Amino acid sequence: SVVSVLESRWLPGRVKDKALTTAVSTFIKSKLNRLKNKNCFLWHFYKVSLQVSPVLAQGFLGSNAALREEITFFKNMMFSFVRNMFASETRFRSRDELVEDILRMAQDSVSLAEARFDLE
Repeated sequence: SVVSVLESRWLPGRVKDKALTTAVSTFIKSKLNRLKNKNCFLWHFYKVSLQVSPVLAQGFLGSNAALREEITFFKNMMFSFVRNMFASETRFRSRDELVEDILRMAQDSVSLAEARFDLE
């Protein structure tokens, strides 16, 4: 039903965006409410997802082209970060070397984002 709303030419963008946000939030809240243990990893994961997922969904599926461009940049940056973690130049010989390499990659990603969004 959400896809039908998003593909409708008759509905304004605001209505489509609100429907998408509501659908995503409702889905995550239902998952959160099913958890019996409120002090587990999934509970915290769903709480964070409740804040982040609607914005990501808006970026990927919503009507705001500028937000879509920024979310796509973020997605590509995260894919690149994960891909680099498993690249051949990442040192898995010791924990300290691995931490050092991942920290360097994270700093590179932050620098890239700062340059993109002019956050300095």
